[in-house]
Amino acid sequence: MDMPDDSVDAFFSMFALEHIYRFEAVIDEVYRCLRRRGRFLLGVPFLYYQHGDPDFFRFTRHAMDQLVSRFRVARCESSVNRSLLIAQLMHEKRALGSTRSSWGRAALRLMTTPFLASGLLSNQRMPVYAITHLYLCEKPSG
Repeated sequence: MDMPDDSVDAFFSMFALEHIYRFEAVIDEVYRCLRRRGRFLLGVPFLYYQHGDPDFFRFTRHAMDQLVSRFRVARCESSVNRSLLIAQLMHEKRALGSTRSSWGRAALRLMTTPFLASGLLSNQRMPVYAITHLYLCEKPSG
């Protein structure tokens, strides 16, 4: 990035890193440009359908822990549960390649309603079924 070292207060990346083949270079540049105690909010997919083009990677919690290991991790959330994962996997979109008719997609969404309701009413922090990992990182002060 065309920015000086230690010059930026914060960076935000949500569902973007998986579209960059050399994603480690992004993390390196964010680290270089962040000021001491600067923050980086990062969201990456795990159990999530292919979206956009290109779409290269899915990130496990272990991979993310290694990727951001130079930062101080202020907070990490892996969110979703089995019911919400099922509802999300059945949510087809034409823009993502669904060949079903609009009626077919609507019927599929209607079938997922019990899963959606169950998922929203129960514990949503089941990392084994995580759709996404969210990290709030901070560059160490010294």
